[in-house]
Amino acid sequence: MAKRRLSEICEECCEDAGDRIAEIDVFDVLDCEPDHTVLLDCRQPEERINEGVIAGDKHAVLDTITHTVEDAVFGRPATPEDLDRPIICYCRSGRRSLAAADALKKMGFTTVLSLRGGINAWKGAGGPTG
Repeated sequence: MAKRRLSEICEECCEDAGDRIAEIDVFDVLDCEPDHTVLLDCRQPEERINEGVIAGDKHAVLDTITHTVEDAVFGRPATPEDLDRPIICYCRSGRRSLAAADALKKMGFTTVLSLRGGINAWKGAGGPTG
């Protein structure tokens, strides 16, 4: 059986969440075929050094996310097509990533989720780190 694309799972989670910020389970991410979905770490740089990162992620600190996310993720200002690209925010435990996801939604990003349990859950599930 073929793996589902991560972007499909992201879209379903967002639809189910309604007005809330959708959360996605670590195992849903790990069980999917990687695609153009962005994993965005919103922790401080020293946390990334001390606790590790999800392999292949992007980084924009929560405190400045509205000013830095476009450059961090796309290397340029976001286009209308970029606003539809699924983004999964994560932090240490999943609390700051909810705030980051909320900020991105207010900026116009349409498919934004928070990784339930953050990097702690990711590492606990054996997810690849870098």
